[in-house]
Amino acid sequence: MSANVDLFVRVLAQIEKHPGTWDQTEYRRQHRCGTAYCFAGTAIHLSGVAWRLDSGSDLFVDSGDMAPDVAADLLGIGRNISYHEDPGGLFNAANTLCDLYRISAQHCGLDEQVLRDKVAAEVADGAVQQ
Repeated sequence: MSANVDLFVRVLAQIEKHPGTWDQTEYRRQHRCGTAYCFAGTAIHLSGVAWRLDSGSDLFVDSGDMAPDVAADLLGIGRNISYHEDPGGLFNAANTLCDLYRISAQHCGLDEQVLRDKVAAEVADGAVQQ
C-alpha cells in the first residue's frame, strides 16, 4: 500500500488554511461555530465519507467502520500501525502541526520541506474547503 500523498497534502492544507476546523483531540466534534476534526477526521471529511450520527460517538463512520481504520485506508498507510497509542503515531492527540508534518513526510516518503512546499501551493491555489 502506498501513501495517498494528495490526501496528506489536502489535510495539511485544510489545517493551515482553516485552523479553527482542527482539533487533534477528537475525530469529529460539533461546536457552536462549526465542526472540528483531528488529522484522521479531516481526511475522512475531505474524502466525503459520511459520519454515523446515531451512534452517540464520533468514532464511527456511516458504514459502521471505526474512523481511524477508515482514515488509515484513505491515507494509504495501512491499519497495522499504531494510530494514537504510540507517541509517534499519526493520529496521536498530542501531535502538534509540526509533528503532523514530520510524520506525514515519513509516511509519504518525502523530505519534510518538499511536503511543506506542496501544502503551501495547495493553500495558495485556494482549493481548500472550509
